[in-house]
Amino acid sequence: SGGNHLGKNYPNPFSDETMINFSLNAENTGNAGIEIFNIKGQLVKQLEIANYELGVNQVIWNAKDQASGIYFYKLVVDGIPISTKKMILLK
Repeated sequence: SGGNHLGKNYPNPFSDETMINFSLNAENTGNAGIEIFNIKGQLVKQLEIANYELGVNQVIWNAKDQASGIYFYKLVVDGIPISTKKMILLK
């Protein structure tokens, strides 16, 4: 059981790369991804989750092309947003 869950990112704040934790329940998970938005609500990156296991997984966001500031990351499963969390990029 368990379900789909978005965890924390580490490090946070970060300067270059951050690792985002999430867990998925394979029974009701088709297409999953992490969407990253800037403070204006613009989608800046979509991280596809291709190979995942039951339990905790991680994806890495390399933000070297992005400006410093607050970003939001969202776990989306089958087009449905599960939850959103905040992270801070400090160059």
